[in-house]
Amino acid sequence: MSTNRSLTHRVWFWIAVAYTAVFATASAFTLFAMFTDGSGLGAVWLIVSALPSSLLTTWLPVTGPAAWAVVTAGGLLQAALLWWVALRRR
Repeated sequence: MSTNRSLTHRVWFWIAVAYTAVFATASAFTLFAMFTDGSGLGAVWLIVSALPSSLLTTWLPVTGPAAWAVVTAGGLLQAALLWWVALRRR
């Protein structure tokens, strides 16, 4: 029984690590794209990687760098929640 619990803990840990890595990469790419070409299409990856919190944050009346900051904060909150779940599953 303990090996099953240990395996579950490791799976949750790697899910949290993978989500944090994907989200950090998408956030950095969006920030880079926003200041180099200004098209804003890079934000698609940030919004997709931060689902479902990005759907909630898109209803806020912010644009430009403030919108990036709000979606990034939502994604970081999700990453923290996944880390908390991963540590709590011990």
